[in-house]
Amino acid sequence: MPLMLWTEELSVGIEEFDADHRQLFAMVNGLFNAFEVGTGAELLGALFDALIDYTRDHFAREEARMAACHYPGLSTHRAEHLQLAERVHELRRHFLAGSVEQVNRDLLVLFKTWLTSHIRVTDHGYKPYVIDRPAAGHQCAITLRDHTTR
Repeated sequence: MPLMLWTEELSVGIEEFDADHRQLFAMVNGLFNAFEVGTGAELLGALFDALIDYTRDHFAREEARMAACHYPGLSTHRAEHLQLAERVHELRRHFLAGSVEQVNRDLLVLFKTWLTSHIRVTDHGYKPYVIDRPAAGHQCAITLRDHTTR
C-alpha cells in the first residue's frame, strides 16, 4: 500500500504543478516501498538523491511562475521551500553517515506530513494570482486542465 495517495482535492488547478506533485508522491512511495522490502543503502541513496533533485527542480519552476505572476506571498513560500530543503540535506548527511533506517523513516514522515500540508495550504494560496490572471507580456500564462489563459 502506498504511503501517500494523490487526491483531486490536492490539485492546485495547474497541470504542470499537479504533475510535479503527483511525481513527488510517486517518488516518496517508491522510496517507502524500497525501504519496506529492505533494499540496500546504495539504491536507497540513489532514490533519496533523485527525490532531492526533483524537489529542487519543482520548487524552482513553482517559484519562477509565482515571481512572473507577482505573487505577493512568494518570499514566505520560498522560505518554506528552503526550510524543507535544509531539513532534507541534513537528513542526507545523516544518511551518508550510516543512519540509514532512522533517516529513511524521518524522511518519509517529513515528506508525508510536509508535502501534503504544503500543497493543501501554501500552494493553494497562489492559485488566485496564477489562474485567471492576464499574462500581458510576461511568463504568467498557464495551461489549466480544460483551457488556456493567456
